[in-house]
Amino acid sequence: MKLWDILATCLLLLSSVSTRPLFHKLQPSKRAVVRSESPALDPIIDSQPETSNPKQASMEEQYDLTGLYPEQFEDVMDFIEATLGRLRRSSDVEPQMKRDRVRQKAAANTEKSGGRGRGERKRSRGRARSRDDRVKGQGRGCLLKEIHLNVTDLDLGYRTKEELIFRYCSGPCHDAETNYDKILNNLTHNKKLDKDTPSRTCCRPIAFDDDISFLDDSLEYHTLKKHSAKKCACV
Repeated sequence: MKLWDILATCLLLLSSVSTRPLFHKLQPSKRAVVRSESPALDPIIDSQPETSNPKQASMEEQYDLTGLYPEQFEDVMDFIEATLGRLRRSSDVEPQMKRDRVRQKAAANTEKSGGRGRGERKRSRGRARSRDDRVKGQGRGCLLKEIHLNVTDLDLGYRTKEELIFRYCSGPCHDAETNYDKILNNLTHNKKLDKDTPSRTCCRPIAFDDDISFLDDSLEYHTLKKHSAKKCACV
């Protein structure tokens, strides 16, 4: 569309130049010749109406104008050729710019896809490590487990339909036993110690969940403290 707009502008300039009156460019010498020759005409001819003189003058002026057109045509043609040259150069540059933009977009998309791929691989490796940790943790002994219960199931004397997640510690602590624990266990097994000897190392909570409050069937509020384990260890 840009090329056609410029060509239409050039054609309008050309048509305006071809139809524009150029009386102000007439050569004064030719006008002087016409005036100097007019008194020498025959009286009979002078007696004729002067209506034919304007026609003759207009024909002469038109004849003179045709001599001036080539210069203006050359100017217009030079302008058109220069405009077409610029359009050719711009048409050669625009495809190259488009190709460069396409390459840049392709490179950006490749980098984005590569970044997403690396992120997904990192996340998959992280999930695999977490699964391995869970599998290994199952064999480490003392673990934190959970169960969904009703508050009434806790047998603390509350009658309510409120529910909670109860977390507890479970598992052996053989790996956490010290020589003291082993000696104590051996002496107890050989009945060389009294029955009131402290128990062995066991899996117990070392941190508890936040307190919870609930409304029982009698519309009374109650609060449970240190009711659920948050972190476990062999103690």
